[in-house]
Amino acid sequence: MKRRLTCLLALAFAVLACGAKAPAPTAAPARASALPLQAGPLKVGVARVDITPPPGISTFGHGPDAT
Repeated sequence: MKRRLTCLLALAFAVLACGAKAPAPTAAPARASALPLQAGPLKVGVARVDITPPPGISTFGHGPDAT
């Protein structure tokens, strides 16, 4: 009986969670201007960063000191 009640509650929650829908947009938002957008120069870069923590900081059992 307890298992059946649990299954019914899970099914009810699933139906309620899937049943709620967001309202559909009524119209597309108007653009601020009708002029085409001008693309600026494309900037690309790379970096190298050392993310090793300084000695003495605990790694909470997930580092080399977790033996």
